[in-house]
Amino acid sequence: MMQYKFYSPVTGVIDYTGNDRLEYAAYFDYDPAEICGEDGEENFDYLSGEDIPQYARVINAAIRKDWEEMRLDKCGFMDSFLWGSRQAQVSVYEKVKSALPKIEVVNDKAYAVTECSITSALAADEVETLKDFFAGQYSDGWGEGFEQHAIQTKWGALYVCFWPDDFMIETEEEFHDRISSATLSEGATMGV
Repeated sequence: MMQYKFYSPVTGVIDYTGNDRLEYAAYFDYDPAEICGEDGEENFDYLSGEDIPQYARVINAAIRKDWEEMRLDKCGFMDSFLWGSRQAQVSVYEKVKSALPKIEVVNDKAYAVTECSITSALAADEVETLKDFFAGQYSDGWGEGFEQHAIQTKWGALYVCFWPDDFMIETEEEFHDRISSATLSEGATMGV
């Protein structure tokens, strides 16, 4: 079995009051004053990829639990791959045995990663098919809307968004090439 990974940005919100009655989108749809504590203080923070590494273990445990509860912890996203217009893409389904999301930390920044177990190499069009499919899963909030559910932590209620405003999805090779290029140009700018 071979492994393929697809990387994309991830963001989140942590509500320090442990408030789990709001949905993730509420923190963006409402004026912060509307969801402040009784004292008028903001009691939540928006989290970027740089803020999330400290929560990665908790998030990954919640994701695993979510998939186990749905009884999809062996195949993940591939359970719904052949629905709708993808019925003609049986070759991708036959190659990709599982596709499970998780958080991975690279250079002190968290990323959403869909890790696939495959039986044979994917053609370029099959990779694009998977990117499109995973983007759709992330945009909908897989499994009854994962990002709509708060993960209770010792810090508060944590919401994770796999579909942030700056969403893009890359293969592992594309991701590492981009990160390496960014690091090289950053070093050149700093005179390193």
